[in-house]
Amino acid sequence: MNHTIRLIASARRRARGRLEIFVRPMMIPASSQLANVLGSLTEILLVGDKGGTLPSPPRRRGEPTGVAVISDVLESRAP
Repeated sequence: MNHTIRLIASARRRARGRLEIFVRPMMIPASSQLANVLGSLTEILLVGDKGGTLPSPPRRRGEPTGVAVISDVLESRAP
């Protein structure tokens, strides 16, 4: 299938300002930058209407957990 499974945290603004937030396993194409993040490395990929796609360098963390993923997302938010 040329995909891999990664735990993805996502937050996006929907219609009428509603915020949709989730953390779940997702099928990621093998050609995606996120497919090459292995083990306990984490990476943040910010996608915006005006800024395009902005990746962070992969960082090593402790044991991977959903809490760590959310922590990374919150840590990367612009002030």
